[in-house]
Amino acid sequence: MINIKEYISSIDRSLLYKLGVICLVYIVFIFFFLVPAFKDYGVLTQKKKENKDLTQKALKSAQDYAAMSQKLMNAEILLEDVSKLIATDKQVKNALSEISELATECNVKILEITPEDRSLGQDALLDKYCDRQGLQIDLESGYHQLAKFIQKLETHNYIFQIISLRMIPGESADKKQLARLELAAISKKRDLL
Repeated sequence: MINIKEYISSIDRSLLYKLGVICLVYIVFIFFFLVPAFKDYGVLTQKKKENKDLTQKALKSAQDYAAMSQKLMNAEILLEDVSKLIATDKQVKNALSEISELATECNVKILEITPEDRSLGQDALLDKYCDRQGLQIDLESGYHQLAKFIQKLETHNYIFQIISLRMIPGESADKKQLARLELAAISKKRDLL
């Protein structure tokens, strides 16, 4: 068996000092450099994950923004198209003569046109941007002529809202009926765009 004391005494003392210094340097290196680096590794890993999540959220937000921008652009185009269909106040005043012309084209006799002041609707969005001028029109015509007249009103350049139609069958031999048509001419309250 080898005696440790003899073995140690046989080794050169300067070599032992050198090995001791090297071990001490390694221990200092480990405690002052590697241990703090591993402590920071967990923090850095967490920050990396957080940054990755933030980057993904930012990319998703950018994609959402692009989609929302496209939807907004489409909505503005649609609003512009709808705005062209809604008459101005001046055009609504001309609408009475246009209604008379449509009636004449359809062989419908207008007996009376009366403006109505009563509330015409409960559509808050429409009321925000538009005014509605109510009209009561008393007519005399046949069924087919009246249907043609209503169809022309519905496909007119500007928006007319038909509120009601009441018919009184005629007793005359020419099969004409009396009818009361209540409608609203929609006009811009202000520019939509």
